[in-house]
Amino acid sequence: MPEVKYDTEKMAELMDKLIKDEAVRQKFQSDPKAVFADYDMDIPDELIPENVELASPEELEARKTKTDTITSFLL
Repeated sequence: MPEVKYDTEKMAELMDKLIKDEAVRQKFQSDPKAVFADYDMDIPDELIPENVELASPEELEARKTKTDTITSFLL
């Protein structure tokens, strides 16, 4: 399994942006690799889906309290 490298504070910051900032949500759905790079996250290409559909901001907020993993972003 490829190694995923990210700072948990950066992950929390990105989750907050995905919940509250429509521009970041749109960019993440169209180019998740660029958004991960913006937050200094080293996510291997093979782990980034080609088509991203985010959960609603409300669903992401609920998931945020349960986990800080990368999979909590995606449906």
